[in-house]
Amino acid sequence: MNAVVLKKGLLRSILTIIPMLISGFASYAADNKGDLNRPSITIIRNDENSSLGRINVKNEGMDGRGKLSKIDPKFVSSSPAIIAYTAFSGFEVALDDGSTALIHNPLTSSDATSLYVTFRSNQEMPLNETEWKLYKYNENLVLNEYDSRKINYNDFELDSNTYYFASWSPNPGEDDKPLVKGLYLCKVTVKAKKSTLKSTIKFKFEVTE
Repeated sequence: MNAVVLKKGLLRSILTIIPMLISGFASYAADNKGDLNRPSITIIRNDENSSLGRINVKNEGMDGRGKLSKIDPKFVSSSPAIIAYTAFSGFEVALDDGSTALIHNPLTSSDATSLYVTFRSNQEMPLNETEWKLYKYNENLVLNEYDSRKINYNDFELDSNTYYFASWSPNPGEDDKPLVKGLYLCKVTVKAKKSTLKSTIKFKFEVTE
């Protein structure tokens, strides 16, 4: 059984439409909510093929969604110190107000693949690293190890009142293995200073060309 691959023209059409939909939604929200402040992104660190950013939630957003909830002390003692919310392949788009948004796109190309994870800590602590592990499905949909990368953040101090994201864009020039057509599974782990304080999440994406 072969993985489904979209034709090049269709992929370009999808990539063209997504930013238009985001822009349209943003305009609609602003028209219907007045002075609506959407979440924006602040880049904390941006290297050759990785980044660390802060997702700023300026107010409660639409219908109260997006507000950063207060952390219950019981949650701190009973839950993982770092909570990975989601991980995905995608890209950033510019919004009308000058901010940017992270967009999920499961279909990507071999030379423009960016992988993201969004997370939050339930207490102030230093961020140690993100560990990315790639597995590739063969034509029989059997998983094989493909590549991995650890990205160190030099114990950047996390604020428990902030959402964050980290990214990795595989680059053969940085000793990463070139991505080829096919379906992949990515497992990313966000680690604090102590190795026991970590959170792992998985997602799939497909390289179509």
